[in-house]
Amino acid sequence: MKKDTKDLIKELKDYSDFKSFYERNSENIEEISLSEYLQNLIESKNLNKSEIVEKSEMSEVYAYQIISGIRKKPQRNKVLRLAFGMDLELEEVQNLLKRQAILCCMQKIPLTALLFTHFIKNVSY
Repeated sequence: MKKDTKDLIKELKDYSDFKSFYERNSENIEEISLSEYLQNLIESKNLNKSEIVEKSEMSEVYAYQIISGIRKKPQRNKVLRLAFGMDLELEEVQNLLKRQAILCCMQKIPLTALLFTHFIKNVSY
């Protein structure tokens, strides 16, 4: 039986590393690229790409390269800026980071910790 996102997040908290969690739950985790995930979010939330770029305060070219998939391994802070520009919830941000194998448990990095406080306010369980 497939686990839903809430169950996976609860279980993730019990693991000390993402690799072990992934090995145990890979059948429950969708394998789509960062750009595909971004495109899905943009469509499902009916977001405007130019507004996202403006709110993320990053280079228009760089942002569009990430969204379109031209830029395959963007910097973590750029992914977080897009997430901020899209006003995503914490779960969505974590999914973005996982798409690039950027682990979710980087709260020790000051910028990440600061942005996570913004994302956490949007969590609804």
